[in-house]
Amino acid sequence: MVMDMATRARANGRTRPPEGLLPRGLWQPFAAFLTMLLRRILIIAFTLALSAIGSRDAALAYWRGQPAPGVPRALAGDPLLRLRAAEAEFARPELTARNAAFIRREARRVLSASPLHAPALRQLAIAEALGRPAQRDRLMRLAERISRRDGLTQLGLIDLSSRTGNVSEVLAHYDRALSVHPELGEQLFPVMARALGDSDIRDGLVPLAPRPWFRGLLGFAADREADAVMMTVFLGQLRGRLPQRDLQAVSARFLARLVASHDYAAARTLLGQMPGQAGSALGQIGFAGATLDPGFLPLSWRLGGDEALEVEAVQGGLAVQVAPERAVLAAQRVTLLAPGAYTLSGRLVYDPAAPRARLAWRISCEGSGRALLEAALPAPEPRSGHSLGFTVPDGCAAQRWELHAQGEVAQLAARVRLLDLSLR
Repeated sequence: MVMDMATRARANGRTRPPEGLLPRGLWQPFAAFLTMLLRRILIIAFTLALSAIGSRDAALAYWRGQPAPGVPRALAGDPLLRLRAAEAEFARPELTARNAAFIRREARRVLSASPLHAPALRQLAIAEALGRPAQRDRLMRLAERISRRDGLTQLGLIDLSSRTGNVSEVLAHYDRALSVHPELGEQLFPVMARALGDSDIRDGLVPLAPRPWFRGLLGFAADREADAVMMTVFLGQLRGRLPQRDLQAVSARFLARLVASHDYAAARTLLGQMPGQAGSALGQIGFAGATLDPGFLPLSWRLGGDEALEVEAVQGGLAVQVAPERAVLAAQRVTLLAPGAYTLSGRLVYDPAAPRARLAWRISCEGSGRALLEAALPAPEPRSGHSLGFTVPDGCAAQRWELHAQGEVAQLAARVRLLDLSLR
């Protein structure tokens, strides 16, 4: 009968407690508690294992984006990190058989696990550059077929295409490299800017004008590298390809560079082909529109201003206020007038309730400082017109204009308005 009870207990999922361990009636709650505790331990252990795997994956993801020398030793065996370390061999002056073997070994280690890994194929291609150029070229092109997003692959293909003289292919690789990796502009823009002297390069670049990186190239070329004549031709080719605002901005930057370097002939050519009304407006002498735009300095007016001087553009001209007994430079600019005789006209308007500020013009040849006109403007009447003649001689390609103002001996600031300024 005892055996029958034990058999029934086992069939009902119950086990009799060992005699003497726990008082009768407490074994079942204790067994349930042990079962729950075991389950929690297993869950925690499993969670910790997953956490460790996730932490390692997160660490690998982080260090794969960091410079190779800083990788912790515990992660140094990762194939992709070893591949990154192999890239340091490219910094050596030349590729030797020894470092080529190292690069090849690490690339193959990655390719054995990921046969379509583009950077590893690119590394393998570079390792083959020593003695097997045909294999190098084949592997480099294969790496690009897998992914066009690898910057070093595109740099390798730029070199390959340059050696074959295929301009359209070279520019296609420049485009892919800069579209995905804009930071490569620092390395590539100087080369591209110097190449603008090649008409095929310029013609090939024109269709790429809408690309986001293109404005960076133009700005770099305008500020530093490009030949003046070729850059002027190139900007002319871009009319209708770039938004007028962007083309005008880069043209203004290049114009300032030309003036600063005294290349006035190229500056005059560029001024004549500037988009919109800016070019013709800068040929005017009055105080309005482009002639007051600081983006066109030094070919636009630079207005003075400090504790002794206030200069403000008003309808039709300038309003000048100068402290008592102070002589200051109120406005200045550079023009590119052709040789010939000119007449400068304007009108002065004084405030009857304030002392009268005295104005004077000085026009000289930029660079030599040779004076073309030095004249004080009359101030006998509240409204006084004036006409002044001067001649620009041959060899005076650019002219500096200076408008000087002086306050009277008085308690109040002197005022005057210069209106309707024109040059004919």
